[in-house]
Amino acid sequence: MQPNWENDACLPVKGVHCDLQQYPRYTINATEASHVQAGVNFARTNNVRLIVRGTGHDFLGRSTAPDSLQIWTHNLRGLQWYDGFIPKGCSMAASPAIKVAAGHRMFEVYDAAAAHGMTTIGGQDPSVGLGGHLTGGGHAPISGVYGLAADNVLEIEVVTPSGEIKTTNPCTNSDLWFALRGVRATAIASLGSHGLTTADTANRVAAAPSASSSPPRSKHTPSPQ
Repeated sequence: MQPNWENDACLPVKGVHCDLQQYPRYTINATEASHVQAGVNFARTNNVRLIVRGTGHDFLGRSTAPDSLQIWTHNLRGLQWYDGFIPKGCSMAASPAIKVAAGHRMFEVYDAAAAHGMTTIGGQDPSVGLGGHLTGGGHAPISGVYGLAADNVLEIEVVTPSGEIKTTNPCTNSDLWFALRGVRATAIASLGSHGLTTADTANRVAAAPSASSSPPRSKHTPSPQ
């Protein structure tokens, strides 16, 4: 959605005028959490407008802004399956879960869960990124049965506006964890109080309709970027 909020200022069409003033001035291609930390610390120290973009699906335009420093999380990668996951510092029963880095899109998460005969809560459009979907509440085609994505997250690792990496769950930094689930991480960061962006998220999974199936995809299956 970001071209809409950039007023289609520089479309990849031959002969069309290109104006870069609507775009972020600089972009950090974050491939590890330390890159996110460096961007946050630089923006805070130099009073620079900071935005975060994963896939750019934000209908409210929060994934782009002129005269800003953008942290691009698409290349934060990593998928890890757990037969029994227990959030840090908690004594709850272990449950199947998948830990996902911020850069993954939902079709990748669906496929990883389906390999274990499971599924997870995610957007109907499989090209949606997990971070923005989760921190916006996370409505899904199966939410009527399993709730929102925010109801099924077990643990979130974030970089805070102070540049710290914190693990959040019901037992560790629980106030931050509750705030991140559905309040929009970028909105919280603009208030200067809580988390900025998801680094890793552990999500509860549920049994899929069959061992080889996953939630239905849209007619357009995105190609890897």
